[in-house]
Amino acid sequence: KASMPLCPPVPMLDELCFFIEQGDLAGIYRVIEELSIAESGKYQEFAGQVKALADNFQLREIIHLADTCRSHDTQ
Repeated sequence: KASMPLCPPVPMLDELCFFIEQGDLAGIYRVIEELSIAESGKYQEFAGQVKALADNFQLREIIHLADTCRSHDTQ
């Protein structure tokens, strides 16, 4: 199983999930772009995973990844 990438802040996860729920691919890719440059590229690995999933229209998997990040965030 792939190791967990460094998770971005919850507001960015929320924004990502919002666009997924809207089915807004342009919005999803915009967030991926933001994530890949945020904090000097700190979340590039996460952004890469999300982009790979989005490229294959695996939007549920992105939500699952975001939820996993949220649960890690609360610990």
